[in-house]
Amino acid sequence: MLSCQHQPLDDRIYWKEALSLKKAGYTVVHISAGSEKKEYTSPEGIRLIQVARKKYFSNAYLDKLFRIICFRKDVTKEILNAATAINADVYHLHDLQINKIGPALKRLPQRPKIIYDVHESYADLIRDHAPFFLKPIKYLHSLYVERWELKNARQYHAIITTEEYVLNRFKENAPLIPAAIIFNYSYFLPGPEPAKETPKIYDAIYSGTISRLRGIYEIVDAVRFIKQSRPNIKVIVIGSFVSQKLKHRIVTLVKKYNLAGNLIIHEPVPFEKIGTFYNACKTGLCIVHPVKIHTNAVFIKTFEYMAFGLPVIGSNFGTIAGYIRSADAGITVDPLQPAAIGHAIMKLLDSPALYEKYSNNGQYAVREKYNWLHEEPKLLSLYQTILSQPR
Repeated sequence: MLSCQHQPLDDRIYWKEALSLKKAGYTVVHISAGSEKKEYTSPEGIRLIQVARKKYFSNAYLDKLFRIICFRKDVTKEILNAATAINADVYHLHDLQINKIGPALKRLPQRPKIIYDVHESYADLIRDHAPFFLKPIKYLHSLYVERWELKNARQYHAIITTEEYVLNRFKENAPLIPAAIIFNYSYFLPGPEPAKETPKIYDAIYSGTISRLRGIYEIVDAVRFIKQSRPNIKVIVIGSFVSQKLKHRIVTLVKKYNLAGNLIIHEPVPFEKIGTFYNACKTGLCIVHPVKIHTNAVFIKTFEYMAFGLPVIGSNFGTIAGYIRSADAGITVDPLQPAAIGHAIMKLLDSPALYEKYSNNGQYAVREKYNWLHEEPKLLSLYQTILSQPR
């Protein structure tokens, strides 16, 4: 497993794919990038190698420009060196940037198989997150990235995607390469009933990357709205901010509106410990903005909320609304209307029968379908297929 934008113990790469392969008898190594160079074996038996990524500027664009001008080595070259030394039969690529070394890996003497695991539509990500004044430039950049990604993917042995929209794009543009969708469903399975015995400290939780397009400002305003009638409302937000600038703005707003006791901003927690927080919460929030990348995205938090019996309050469009409505496991709202978000939270808190229905329905949906055990056989089958092919 090779990545440069994910943590060594990433929920999909490590807890799902790597552990599934290890359980099936494979020797698995995850090579990633971080602030320091280190290597160790996890308690589950996965070898973890982290190469050092030296950061010269906090701004990503300035940092990249400095590397180009000063001929600094790209971190992907360090990953290539570590990957080459392993002499693997399969290299499973995560992250768009890892494609830089895909062709070189394929040319190694052992002629390894190359799998490209596409976590999202990177071209849409570039377009949707571009500042207004950079949109024309970013649009052209996104077209280049899309073509470059497809060009590399056509050289590989298999492609994995996490959503149908991306799968169809690769099938249309790289029809000769086997492509499969392996959904990023919940690693957690509903328990017998322990969550109901755990004290519920928080009325709602948001877990994941914290950004403007993922609704952090609307969550702040929704808490303000609810506080007018419920002074003791308590919502927790757990995750990494996309920038220190955004974090400062949100912390400032919390102080400005006197929400310190109502909106708790919590640092990211290890994946294996997030369940403790879910058990302490009543509802789950997935209030993402209506941009292209969110329309087709499959948000793992949706299924994790369901697994722990949390009714979901999610955006009223795209794939996310489809999952919530299909499972009948929550309420969909206009993500740009804080009052609507607030009303949905209060409705669930005030309606025990409705809450119980959504809670039970969500757990049933995860137990029956939206879980990793349902997807694991697809991964193992793909590995068996490509390894049975001649080198």
